[in-house]
Amino acid sequence: MYDIYGGLGSNRRPVIRDDGKVYDSVQSANMAMYGYVGDSISRAIRSGRKAKGHYWKFYEEKGAKRSSNPSMLALLFVVITILMSIFEPSYAFA
Repeated sequence: MYDIYGGLGSNRRPVIRDDGKVYDSVQSANMAMYGYVGDSISRAIRSGRKAKGHYWKFYEEKGAKRSSNPSMLALLFVVITILMSIFEPSYAFA
Protein backbone atom coordinates (compact mmCIF):
# COMPACT_ATOMS: atom_id res chain seq x y z
CA MET A 1 0.00 0.00 0.00
CA TYR A 2 2.90 2.37 -0.46
CA ASP A 3 2.89 4.73 -3.38
CA ILE A 4 4.46 8.12 -3.94
CA TYR A 5 1.07 9.85 -3.80
CA GLY A 6 0.08 8.16 -0.55
CA GLY A 7 -0.61 11.37 1.37
CA LEU A 8 -3.26 12.64 -1.00
CA GLY A 9 -6.92 12.76 -0.15
CA SER A 10 -9.02 13.31 2.91
CA ASN A 11 -10.87 10.01 2.46
CA ARG A 12 -8.00 7.58 2.77
CA ARG A 13 -9.83 4.37 2.05
CA PRO A 14 -7.44 2.16 0.09
CA VAL A 15 -8.42 1.10 -3.41
CA ILE A 16 -7.28 -1.92 -5.39
CA ARG A 17 -7.01 -2.50 -9.14
CA ASP A 18 -8.03 -5.72 -10.84
CA ASP A 19 -4.36 -6.67 -11.16
CA GLY A 20 -3.79 -6.41 -7.38
CA LYS A 21 -2.04 -3.01 -7.19
CA VAL A 22 -3.20 -1.18 -4.04
CA TYR A 23 -3.29 2.60 -3.61
CA ASP A 24 -3.73 4.50 -0.33
CA SER A 25 -6.75 6.46 -1.57
CA VAL A 26 -8.85 7.19 -4.63
CA GLN A 27 -7.03 10.51 -5.00
CA SER A 28 -3.58 8.91 -4.95
CA ALA A 29 -4.72 6.34 -7.54
CA ASN A 30 -6.06 9.13 -9.77
CA MET A 31 -2.79 11.04 -9.43
CA ALA A 32 -0.71 7.98 -10.26
CA MET A 33 -2.85 6.98 -13.25
CA TYR A 34 -3.82 10.35 -14.73
CA GLY A 35 -1.36 12.88 -13.29
CA TYR A 36 -4.09 14.92 -11.62
CA VAL A 37 -6.70 14.42 -8.93
CA GLY A 38 -10.01 13.78 -10.68
CA ASP A 39 -13.03 11.58 -10.15
CA SER A 40 -12.57 8.93 -12.85
CA ILE A 41 -11.64 6.12 -10.46
CA SER A 42 -14.35 6.96 -7.94
CA ARG A 43 -16.91 6.92 -10.78
CA ALA A 44 -15.52 3.56 -11.93
CA ILE A 45 -15.91 2.16 -8.40
CA ARG A 46 -19.52 3.36 -8.17
CA SER A 47 -20.51 2.21 -11.68
CA GLY A 48 -18.47 -1.00 -11.90
CA ARG A 49 -16.89 0.14 -15.17
CA LYS A 50 -13.24 0.47 -16.10
CA ALA A 51 -11.03 3.47 -15.52
CA LYS A 52 -7.67 3.64 -17.31
CA GLY A 53 -8.14 0.03 -18.44
CA HIS A 54 -8.73 -1.47 -14.98
CA TYR A 55 -11.62 -2.38 -12.73
CA TRP A 56 -11.39 -0.77 -9.28
CA LYS A 57 -12.78 -1.55 -5.81
CA PHE A 58 -12.30 -0.30 -2.32
CA TYR A 59 -9.81 -2.60 -0.62
CA GLU A 60 -12.29 -3.69 2.08
CA GLU A 61 -14.75 -4.86 -0.59
CA LYS A 62 -12.23 -7.44 -1.77
CA GLY A 63 -12.59 -9.30 1.53
CA ALA A 64 -9.51 -7.99 3.28
CA LYS A 65 -10.29 -6.78 6.76
CA ARG A 66 -8.14 -4.48 8.81
CA SER A 67 -6.91 -5.72 12.14
CA SER A 68 -8.78 -4.83 15.30
CA ASN A 69 -7.82 -1.65 17.05
CA PRO A 70 -6.03 -2.59 20.32
CA SER A 71 -7.22 0.53 22.13
CA MET A 72 -10.84 -0.37 21.34
CA LEU A 73 -10.30 -3.87 22.71
CA ALA A 74 -8.82 -2.40 25.90
CA LEU A 75 -11.78 -0.04 26.24
CA LEU A 76 -14.17 -2.94 25.79
CA PHE A 77 -12.36 -4.88 28.52
CA VAL A 78 -12.65 -1.92 30.92
CA VAL A 79 -16.37 -1.51 30.20
CA ILE A 80 -17.03 -5.20 30.76
CA THR A 81 -15.05 -5.14 34.00
CA ILE A 82 -17.03 -2.13 35.27
CA LEU A 83 -20.33 -3.73 34.34
CA MET A 84 -19.32 -6.91 36.12
CA SER A 85 -18.47 -4.94 39.25
CA ILE A 86 -21.85 -3.21 39.18
CA PHE A 87 -23.92 -6.33 38.76
CA GLU A 88 -21.77 -8.87 40.58
CA PRO A 89 -19.29 -7.16 42.95
CA SER A 90 -17.70 -10.41 44.13
CA TYR A 91 -16.29 -11.14 40.65
CA ALA A 92 -14.81 -7.72 39.96
CA PHE A 93 -11.03 -7.43 39.95
CA ALA A 94 -10.64 -10.97 41.24
